Amino acid sequence: MKKAILAAAAAAALTALSAQAQQTNNAGNGFRMPYQSGWWGYAGISGGISEYRNCPIGSCDKRDDAWKVYGGGNFNQTFGGEISYVDLGSLSYSGGSADANGINLSLTAGFPLGRASSLFAKVGSIYSRTRASGFAAGTERDWGLSYGVGATLGFTDHWQGRIDWDRYRVSYVGRDSDVDALTVGVQYRF
Repeated sequence: MKKAILAAAAAAALTALSAQAQQTNNAGNGFRMPYQSGWWGYAGISGGISEYRNCPIGSCDKRDDAWKVYGGGNFNQTFGGEISYVDLGSLSYSGGSADANGINLSLTAGFPLGRASSLFAKVGSIYSRTRASGFAAGTERDWGLSYGVGATLGFTDHWQGRIDWDRYRVSYVGRDSDVDALTVGVQYRF
């Protein structure tokens, strides 16, 4: 049921964006789509820490390293999109461990602060792959909700520092878990 609602919401959002893009492209006010020249605006890499919110049994070591590579662009001054590969590290518990990674697709909304800095929020979906050993061992692939907030600080017109806090919903055999990631990195604006 959750997957159907998430798919319907994503389809409605994309339909609305496509309709708006068609109207605004005809008006010539600069609304861009990913297949058009000038949409892809940045790429970057970030690293930091992840924290698994749920422990399957007993006590856990819930923190590990996390990293991601990403690219994205803007439909206009406020809205954009981003695709990323995220590695959320692993969770260790008595008798086993589990790890998660995936491809994340997000819609972004933000506003610029000067020429090369900004604040933004994002919401999307992650297609995650999880592996667990020991108790409840197995591999799972599934779609889950993702959302987060972040900021960029421009060093130059092209190079920016970036900080993100993201929450990802990933599925393990028999259960779902939220994983938080706090990452810091650099990105290059084209």
